[in-house]
Amino acid sequence: MKQIIAYSGISYEEKQESENTRGIGFLLIILAICTLPLERVILPASLKIVDLPLALLIVYGGIRFILRNQQIQMPLVGPFWLALVASLIATMTGLSSFVSIVAMIQEVYLFIWFIVLTNILISYSQSNFDILLKIWSIIAILEATTAIMGMMKIGPAIFYTSPIKGNTLDTGEFYRAFGTFANPNATGAYLSISFFILFASNGWKRLTRIIFGSYLIVGIYSTGSMGAVFSTFASFAVLIMLRSINKNRQTALLTAGIVVMGIAVFIMLILVNNPLRSLMSITETGNKNEILSLTLGRLSHSVSGRENIIEGVWDVSSQYPLGIGPNAASLFSSNKGLHDDYIAYLFERGPLGLIAWLWLVIATLITPMHKKNQFRDNFRYWQLLALWSGFLAVVLNAFSHEISHFRQVWMLLAVLYSAYYRLSNVHSPILVISETKNKKYSLIDSKVHE
Repeated sequence: MKQIIAYSGISYEEKQESENTRGIGFLLIILAICTLPLERVILPASLKIVDLPLALLIVYGGIRFILRNQQIQMPLVGPFWLALVASLIATMTGLSSFVSIVAMIQEVYLFIWFIVLTNILISYSQSNFDILLKIWSIIAILEATTAIMGMMKIGPAIFYTSPIKGNTLDTGEFYRAFGTFANPNATGAYLSISFFILFASNGWKRLTRIIFGSYLIVGIYSTGSMGAVFSTFASFAVLIMLRSINKNRQTALLTAGIVVMGIAVFIMLILVNNPLRSLMSITETGNKNEILSLTLGRLSHSVSGRENIIEGVWDVSSQYPLGIGPNAASLFSSNKGLHDDYIAYLFERGPLGLIAWLWLVIATLITPMHKKNQFRDNFRYWQLLALWSGFLAVVLNAFSHEISHFRQVWMLLAVLYSAYYRLSNVHSPILVISETKNKKYSLIDSKVHE
């Protein structure tokens, strides 16, 4: 039997030397995944339990990159620097608050470990990469359990009460679930991302994916976060449509056309029949059903509440055309934020900040296009698409909540970009192609033996 060794950026000697130390980073990533949902306990400077393994990851990654002299990939560095410049300008010309300075430090910290985590994940074998995604999925299922228990007011009070005020958010028979997060919207965003992580992980049987995926959907719904619910369904529909295009392009395009026309007709009917009254009608319909009261029953209140938030900040932000400063809206907003990343970047960081956010969004959304020639039946491309759909859900959810600073969003970005670079064979492990006598080939992620 012949062995053809295909090098992909790391020599065999380098791989052998880093075999022991690589396990340290792997364990740190597992620890970060396991502690990611534990956000009720807030440490000084808005730090959380998950920041301990993340800080250790940064130190580990820095030492590892120096010792191995590894070429570091720097995704999204352009939009990050533009956002940082916009934040600096807004802080100096805006309200000049200490809150903005802390927010900028947090942004730099999140971006650094996003880069570190991306480059660490590139070096792992496909099997180890799949293990990490599977562990994330299992932890998310446990978190969904806490959310479902919170919805039905079962178990510890932390699952359905605010860690700050200790109050509950009820809609009748059911309660908006907090899970182990500080608010329901954060829980919904985490479970939404985890839903797509589940479909990106390898090794699950189809029935298992359906059962676990449905369970996560129930968990998302139990939070009462309409942004998380609708963005998850919309992004999953896009994912299924993209998959079907490869198999039957005409059917997929026809289905897409029907869906778009249906949405367009629905929007036109709302616009023609008094938008405010239409929202009230939908809310009244939702209130008649206990389960729908968690989402549709809150629609009118949620929309009007966000309008009030924007109106309250508009007068102040209009005096500072370059932005009032990162997170400065929390100083005079009773809701501690603007509940919309697009508006927040515009009001708090000015036009440059909005451009930076849109740059980050567009640059990430076009990543699968660079590898469209590998669509076929390549599971690694399917992984990229599933993770991409998770980010699409983030982009849609960002219209109703400020989630760009959530740690789970940046971890999703790290996993997504590492999947993209792995598909490009950047710093991926050595691949051994074994050629047998009957000319059959197998691709193995393993050590090379002469």
